Amino acid sequence: MRRNAGLESEIRQIHKPLTEMNETLYRNTIRSLKLRPGVTEEKALLYFSQIQQMFNGYFSSPALQRMSLDEKIEKHEKDVPMLLHFMLFGIADEENGAD
Repeated sequence: MRRNAGLESEIRQIHKPLTEMNETLYRNTIRSLKLRPGVTEEKALLYFSQIQQMFNGYFSSPALQRMSLDEKIEKHEKDVPMLLHFMLFGIADEENGAD
């Protein structure tokens, strides 16, 4: 598949303000948390960015192809707070641990 470097550059420029806004939001969130030992702000920022890319990829994947754009937007807005909570605090209770 051929790539159009000019188009990719144009898309990056259009997307740049959103990317910068997300990075600022992520950094502010990360700075408000007590990070685990060994987790730096940069590592946490990379994690946030990768999760965002995967989440956005899911919403443009065949898994949701039968949904209308309005339904996808509604699902996205509903799922983001839950995903963010899981990202920050996990899904397992450390006190009980795994058997």
